[in-house]
Amino acid sequence: MSTTLAATWYIASQYEQYRLNALERFNNQTGSTQLSHTISDRNLFNHNEHYRISAYADGSNKLVELQFNQQVKFYPGFVKATYSIDTSSPSWQVVGQQLKQPLLNHGSWSASIFSQQGNYRYQVDGFESKPTSLDEYISTGDIVVDGTFALDLSEYSSQLSIAAATIGFAQRVFELEGLSASSTMTLLDDIYDINFSHSSIDSLTAYQLGNTTTATKPLRFKLNDLKLSNGNLHRQGNSSSSTTLTIGALALSANDDIDITLTDARLATKVSNVATSAYINLARFIQQGSQPDALASALTDIDTILANNLQLDIQAFEGDITLASRDEKIAGHYAAIGQIVLHPTNLAQLQTSQPFALIDAKLSLNFSDTMFSQHPLATQLDNFEQHGFLNRADGQFTTSVIFENAQLSLNDQPLQL
Repeated sequence: MSTTLAATWYIASQYEQYRLNALERFNNQTGSTQLSHTISDRNLFNHNEHYRISAYADGSNKLVELQFNQQVKFYPGFVKATYSIDTSSPSWQVVGQQLKQPLLNHGSWSASIFSQQGNYRYQVDGFESKPTSLDEYISTGDIVVDGTFALDLSEYSSQLSIAAATIGFAQRVFELEGLSASSTMTLLDDIYDINFSHSSIDSLTAYQLGNTTTATKPLRFKLNDLKLSNGNLHRQGNSSSSTTLTIGALALSANDDIDITLTDARLATKVSNVATSAYINLARFIQQGSQPDALASALTDIDTILANNLQLDIQAFEGDITLASRDEKIAGHYAAIGQIVLHPTNLAQLQTSQPFALIDAKLSLNFSDTMFSQHPLATQLDNFEQHGFLNRADGQFTTSVIFENAQLSLNDQPLQL
């Protein structure tokens, strides 16, 4: 029994120090937004904690305060907490007045002090706004966020899921089903961070409404089975990023005359040699205004960006497309890969050299030879084939565009700039 009490006391003392450090770090980093904290009903095994976040709305002098409660339980080796929003606070009551039903928020987290690991879960119960206007309407199922974290913040993961949601504005309604998004991040000594994120949507439908909610809803947009994944590797001052987007099916009515469908579409890209720190510094310089004393640093950042040999790879761009109007139609399969490389340079060299000489680019493209058979471009494509700008084989047109050493060629045929 004494061993259990001693272990529990140790966990409680470790948590208290961690809580104080986290609270101080949050308030130091957020400026005018402050988090305050009190504890009531404290004993060896339980803490009932109350938090208040205070901030000024939209940079005004109006103070907004949001309150939430947390009950912490201590066990030998780990901590477990459950938390909920205190909807009695005036700010939360304002939110509740905008909704048909109260906005209920609750969640929990637990952490093992010995293993330095934890997990969390946060849930917003499904809610619906008052449909006073078609321009402002939202209804959702349960919104759930959960994940894991390391107590030293060296790694974390999160997962967001929404089963269904309906959003209306500007006489349009968007119906969403099966939204999922996840991300992970890892911090290492020699690598700034590794971040991966994945998002998917089962379906997204958009309608154009009439003057009332019961009016006929003509289909304007329909998306099925979208998946987006992104991976970032940030080293000291340098990073790379890979992105893949896939779409199972997309139908779009741009207006009464044009219909577009896209199926089995995929886009995969990779960006390498990005001078991350220089871009961040330059963005801050632009945002804060061109202060004379910061101009020299900004010019140095531009030189760093130019010297970094930025490279974009289009690893895949493919799908099946149909674009139909009243009199014309384009339909078929397309696929392309390509690359753009910026050669290292600096501002001084740019002033004395041809800018296009610093760029190399290439693109390989193929598409169905019947894609434009019902379009006026069909005759032009035949002319391109006769002049060697296109090759036709196995039901496909193929060609390549290369820009290298300030020289442009199409399907190995030089072109004058």
